[in-house]
Amino acid sequence: MEGAAILANNIKKTYTSKKIEYVALKGVTLNVKQGEFVAILGASGCGKTTLMNILGTLDRQTTGELFIDGVDTSTLDDNELCTIRNQKIGFIFQSYNLVNYLSALDNVLIPLMICNADTPEKMNDAKNLLTKLGLEGKFQKKPLELSGGEQQRVAIARALINSPSIILADEPTGNLDSKTSDTVLEILTNMAKQSKITIIMVTHDPDIAKLADREIHMKDGLIIKESKSSIKKSK
Repeated sequence: MEGAAILANNIKKTYTSKKIEYVALKGVTLNVKQGEFVAILGASGCGKTTLMNILGTLDRQTTGELFIDGVDTSTLDDNELCTIRNQKIGFIFQSYNLVNYLSALDNVLIPLMICNADTPEKMNDAKNLLTKLGLEGKFQKKPLELSGGEQQRVAIARALINSPSIILADEPTGNLDSKTSDTVLEILTNMAKQSKITIIMVTHDPDIAKLADREIHMKDGLIIKESKSSIKKSK
């Protein structure tokens, strides 16, 4: 477990509706090292999103173990899981999930508002993040006044504002054009290399997955194959 940012051991997830059971995960074991960039691939319905929700403690597994930075999450109550999410995990979604009536700056500050940590110093941190992501001069713009790529960069800044050790990205380039996708992917790759942030990214695109250190392929609720990125191998 040493050096593992996330360790999932035989994770299973079953949903029950009207006495009908659906097994979304059938026993997933995954060890992601600190600073590793992992891509998860698979067809729709294979269990990728369910796994991401469990890894991010947004949902609980039916059986199995999940350790985050060595902490057994099964021993934590909902408030403690919320603290883990707020302090250790940043989320980047395909649909951005920005609050339309808030400015770009205030959207970045949302995780800090939750824990009453939106201090003047943190306000400057948020501005610095937005500036590094090429959004200087757009702090007060509302999401609908920004392009899709700009909205995604606001979402990345929001994910980073609490200095998380783990980023979970669910199809972060799915709604972007190819040029903007390249920019977002470069940002994520640099974060893994330079800041040693662990990144787990769901994608349908095998070319995008090649940018990661490791590719994990899922089918029918199971991991069926793991491989080192061919791009990483060739370097």
